[in-house]
Amino acid sequence: MSTSRTPYRGYPTDVQLASQYIRQSRLAQGITQEALARTIGASLATVARAELGRRLIGGGHRPARARLDLAQRIATALGAPLVAVIQAPPRAKPTRSRT
Repeated sequence: MSTSRTPYRGYPTDVQLASQYIRQSRLAQGITQEALARTIGASLATVARAELGRRLIGGGHRPARARLDLAQRIATALGAPLVAVIQAPPRAKPTRSRT
């Protein structure tokens, strides 16, 4: 039985971008924010927000599917795997069983 996890479950907070990785990769390749924005078909403000780890648009109400699409376009433009551009969600702390 496979235990693979998908970054999309339908909640807007499921897809968080790995902002530092995006910025470091872009700078390492000598790409400007403007050039990355043109390549992925997004605005400069969207790229800047993604690199700062801020909400992308609409006060954080952007559908997770759209965030996943944006993450895929960024990963493709930077030549990185999708998992490098998506930040893993924090794991829940294990709870103690009461016996």
